[in-house]
Amino acid sequence: MKLRQLGHSAKANGFTAILAIVASAWLAASTSAAPGVTITTPAEGAGFIAGEDIPLAALVTNDSAAILGVDFLANGALLGPGQPDLHGEWDYADGSHLSVIQGPFGENMSYSSPGMTEFYIVDGLYVDPGTFVGEFTTWVDGNPVTGAATVTLNFTAEGKLNAVLDGAAPLGRRTLSAGTRSGGETPYTFTWPAVAAGSYTLEAVAKYGASQSVTSAPVHITVASGKPHASDLVKNVTRTGLHDESWNDQDNQ
Repeated sequence: MKLRQLGHSAKANGFTAILAIVASAWLAASTSAAPGVTITTPAEGAGFIAGEDIPLAALVTNDSAAILGVDFLANGALLGPGQPDLHGEWDYADGSHLSVIQGPFGENMSYSSPGMTEFYIVDGLYVDPGTFVGEFTTWVDGNPVTGAATVTLNFTAEGKLNAVLDGAAPLGRRTLSAGTRSGGETPYTFTWPAVAAGSYTLEAVAKYGASQSVTSAPVHITVASGKPHASDLVKNVTRTGLHDESWNDQDNQ
């Protein structure tokens, strides 16, 4: 009888141990999948002039957690949803790769087919936020071949990038679905229009999973009415690295 009880006890303990291991693994996976979010623009303590549009940007890291969106807040009130930035390196399930580049000489893209059997560079410009029109260059038997090309881009609800490349032969039509950004980081941007004077605490909230979210550390800015004092201008240029041309205009008045 005692041996039977010991056997039942061992089985119960073993089952409990298995449940504990499964729960621990689930918790670890859930924790590791949680994204991070940081406001990158503007900088802490930056100053602006009332009536200006203020660009906001946040960087989401570990975005394998299926980001559903990023909201920007000021003093706890919703400003609006951020838009994912399409610039970056994008990998596709079939082995294709798309680079969307904003370089010192303008916008361009490069596309490599599965297995790197073909490579195209597309130079051009955006005729609207999701349509890039230009000319491709590729190499056939060591010789350059060029032709007209249009690249259409749009995001899925999870922030993955769809792309359709359409052009003259040998490019033809290439459809790329649900690309994931290399490096696990996604920038989101939002323009806050005609901001009124005041002090503001900015936050970015990244939504993921079923109903989960993570909030960035706050960033504090000041929006002054009228022309800033010269020392405020120097301080803001130092913190942001940017110089608003409208301030130059006011300085010359």
